[in-house]
Parts: sequence; C-alpha cells; structure tokens
Amino acid sequence: MKHVNFLIIFAFCCSQNVFANSDIVNKKNTIYQVKLAECVALEKSKSPLTNKDVQGLSLHVLSKGLFYLKEKRLADCSMKQELDALAEYIALSTTSEQLTKAKLSNQFLSVWLVDLIKNYNELTNKEKHTLNMKIKNKSLEINFLELFDAVEKNVVE
Repeated sequence: MKHVNFLIIFAFCCSQNVFANSDIVNKKNTIYQVKLAECVALEKSKSPLTNKDVQGLSLHVLSKGLFYLKEKRLADCSMKQELDALAEYIALSTTSEQLTKAKLSNQFLSVWLVDLIKNYNELTNKEKHTLNMKIKNKSLEINFLELFDAVEKNVVE
C-alpha cells in the first residue's frame, strides 16, 4: 500500500509540473501572438503600398519579393517574443512529441520564412535593392492579388 500511495503522489506531482509547463508555453505563446498583432497594427498604420509605388518592377520581382518581405518585417518586429515562445515550446516538448519543420512553421513565423527566402533569393541584388527602396515606409498589409492585378493592367495598357 505504501508503494501505491507513493506512485499516486509522484503522478500527481508530475502532472502538476506538466500543467505548469503548459501554462508557461501558453503564456509565452500569448505574449508572442499579442506582439505579432501589435506589429501588424504598426504595419497597417503606414501608407499602403500601391501599384504606383512599384512602377517599373515586374510581377516576377513583386511575387518573389513582397511575400517574403511582408513576413520578414513582422518576424523582425516580434523577434524577441517569438524566440522566447519557440525556446519554451522546444524545451517543454515531450520526448515522444516529434518536432517537425512543418509543425513549427505553423506556429512560428521565422521558421516559415526559411521556405520563403528561397524564392526571394532568386532575385538579383539589384532587384532586391530596388524593391526594398520602393516599399520603404509603405504598408505591406495589403491585398497582393489586387496589387498584382493593378500592376498587370498598367503594363498592358
């Protein structure tokens, strides 16, 4: 009976630790999500990017660059909070839980950027520089499909 009581107490203590760890991860993740929302709001407060701003750039350059640069701005803005949340998530993951890039990409913007940067790096340094200069101080929290359509119509007309 003594062993049964010990096992019950041990299991209770371990479960309390798991719940406490879960709370830490949830708190760090919540802080990260709040910061990310603040970063989006900051981005939206800028003047929106228009087709006139990117005049002279091809759809190829825009499609390869804008998706990456939009997410990179948010990742840079929330970097500290994301790193804290990611570190806690990894540290408190169970050994049976398999951490995959796909799983982490769904929760952490910087991990997802690893795939986006491949497309961005297909641009030349000149294209990257020109794009960065044209979008400086402009909000990228816009509908890219509408922007691409407007750029395409200007090219055709």
